[in-house]
Amino acid sequence: MTEMIRKVVWLGVAALQAVLAFGFVMRAGWAIDLWPWQEGRLSYLFIGSVLAALAAGGALVVARQSYRGALPSLIAVAVLFGGLGVECTRLWRQGEAGTGIFAMACLATALGAVFLAFDVARLPGSQQRLAALPRFSCAVFSLALIGAGAALLAEAPFVFPWPLSPQTGRLFGLIFLGLSLSYGLTALWGHHEAGLVALAGFLVYDLILLPPFISHFATVTPERMLSLTLYISVLGYSAALSVWVLARAGTPAQAK
Repeated sequence: MTEMIRKVVWLGVAALQAVLAFGFVMRAGWAIDLWPWQEGRLSYLFIGSVLAALAAGGALVVARQSYRGALPSLIAVAVLFGGLGVECTRLWRQGEAGTGIFAMACLATALGAVFLAFDVARLPGSQQRLAALPRFSCAVFSLALIGAGAALLAEAPFVFPWPLSPQTGRLFGLIFLGLSLSYGLTALWGHHEAGLVALAGFLVYDLILLPPFISHFATVTPERMLSLTLYISVLGYSAALSVWVLARAGTPAQAK
C-alpha cells in the first residue's frame, strides 16, 4: 500500500467511526437502529465513546504518520469485532432478529483490521520507549478490562453502573476483552507511539463519558454505586494520565 493510499484509507475509516460515534452519542435514529436491541441513553453513549476513541486514535496515527504505533489497536479491533461478529452470528442462528447484518458488518470490520495490521507491521517504527508510569498504567487498564469483560460474559450483576440487557451485556463484555489487548500489548511491547494512540483514544472516551457519569450519581441505584464510583475513578485517572503523556509527546522525528 502506498503512503497516499494508506493515508486516505486511515482518514476514511476515522471519519466513518467519528460519524457513527456522533450518531450514537446524539442518539440519532439511523445510528441506534444499527444496534440489534433497544438500549438506554448511557449504553448508546458508551458505544459512541468507544467508536470516538477508535476515530481519535486513527486520526492521531495519520497526523503523526506513525502507522506502526497502531498495531496493538488494530489487533484489538480485529479481536473485538471478530468476537462481536461470532457472538451475533450465534444469536442469529438461534433466531434473534436484527443480528445477521450486524454480525456481517462486525466480521467485515475485523477482516479490515487484520489487513491493516499486516500492512503496518511491515513498516518501521519509532524506537522510543514508553515511560514507566503510562506503561504500568496500560497494564493495569488491561487487567481491569479483562476482569470486567469476563464478569459481563458471566452475567455477573452490577458490573455496569446501569442495567444492561443480557445480549448487550455480553457484547459489552467482548468489547472490554478486545480493548484489553490494545493496552496489554502496548504495555508488553512498550512502544511510545502505541502508547500515544491508546491514550489519545482513552482521553476522548473519558471526555464523552465523564460528564454524564458524574450526573448519574443523582439517579444511580445503591447496588450500582460502587461500580459507578470505580468507573469514574478510572476515567478521571486515565484522562489526567493521557493529558500528561500527550502534552509531553515529541514529534515522530524526535521520537526516532
